[in-house]
Amino acid sequence: MNQNSPSFNKKNVVIGTHLGKFHADDVLAVATLRMLYPDAPIVRTRDLEKLKDCDIVVDVGLIYDPENGRYDHHQKDGAGKRTNGIEYSSFGLVWKDYGLAITDNEEIAKLVDEILVQSVDARDNGQSIMIKNPAFNGASNFCLSSILDTFNPTWDEPQDHDKAFEDALIMAEVVIKGVVRSCQSVVRAKKQVRQALAERQDSRILVLKQGCPWQNVVLLESEGADVLYVILPGEEGNWRVQAVPLAFGSFRNRKALPKAWGGLQSEALSELTSVPDAHFCHNKLFICSAVSREGAIKLAKLAIETD
Repeated sequence: MNQNSPSFNKKNVVIGTHLGKFHADDVLAVATLRMLYPDAPIVRTRDLEKLKDCDIVVDVGLIYDPENGRYDHHQKDGAGKRTNGIEYSSFGLVWKDYGLAITDNEEIAKLVDEILVQSVDARDNGQSIMIKNPAFNGASNFCLSSILDTFNPTWDEPQDHDKAFEDALIMAEVVIKGVVRSCQSVVRAKKQVRQALAERQDSRILVLKQGCPWQNVVLLESEGADVLYVILPGEEGNWRVQAVPLAFGSFRNRKALPKAWGGLQSEALSELTSVPDAHFCHNKLFICSAVSREGAIKLAKLAIETD
């Protein structure tokens, strides 16, 4: 966060950006700043003389100078890129300096960058981070950037881009706040998962007291490397046994549930496993359940022992 910027602690901030058609990066950059300076007027112009009077200027001006509140990335050499190769757009540049002020937590600010900001930056800079599948030819990659683009007037509508920009800002702020809230919950979940890992009796089975995101710890941290199954309460009052995937988004698991369980329910599953309250096993063998916590633990232990 660039706390040395003259505009950072200033109360009466004026924000500048370009006029006309807008994109997700400038909308989200301005929305980020508006969360910190809710009363800040927005000057939409390409007039460099008018931009000189603005405290913070995003996505216009061909200058990246955070010390003086300038956040453009359209100059010849751009405005830098992350270690993973994703180049910064105006949103990423603003988030890099002001994200911590919004989240008050470096880990959360970093998560927001990974989950939200980088995808917007990549798209604005023409970098594709989506996996292309020829089988889905004709399908549109409709994402947040696409949604914010739809706020622009169409060619045959009144060209009131300033009003449309203000409308887009409302949605952009809602999205940022939602992602921040989600990332905050992930950080809280990490604490619970790490505690459960420290307390487990069997290194291969992780039992959680309540449902929460566990993948970030189990898949990425060494303490979770031995976990094959995660047990947690389900939404319907039962207890689920979830197989740990090999990686995020993978349909392959460290150890799938036994093939013989696939698609069985209630009595059929109970009879096969000798677990009286066994409830269900998905035919893809990644999740099963029992009515009780004890029953779920029995299913997990039996799955480990079964080839």
